[in-house]
Order: sequence, then structure tokens, then C-alpha cells
Amino acid sequence: MKVREATSSDVDAMSELLENLVAAGKRTMPADIDYVREHYVDNPLSIRCTLAEDDDGIILGF
Repeated sequence: MKVREATSSDVDAMSELLENLVAAGKRTMPADIDYVREHYVDNPLSIRCTLAEDDDGIILGF
């Protein structure tokens, strides 16, 4: 497992992970790409977003 800072190239995969949580009833907040970009990766308050990925580059969480 690798832990690193999230980048704009991660937004699609991060959104997909959140959408899976919505589908499973584990999340009610938005999960679309624009939401992820605005609130996690390009947050204007400079919140740092760290993610974990497996050896194949699959995002496990953030």
C-alpha cells in the first residue's frame, strides 16, 4: 500500500469510490466528480487530501 497526496488525476477514481459508498447506503453527501474536485483536491482552503492506494494504483480510501 502506498499513501500520497491526491492530485487532479485522481478525481475520477475518488468519485467512483464515493459513488460506491452512496450505492451501498454508506454515504449521503454528493459524490460526483465536480464535488470531489472542489471539496477534496482543489479545495480553496488548501485542505490537504491524502489517499491510500494498492500496488496496482487502485484507491483504497482517502
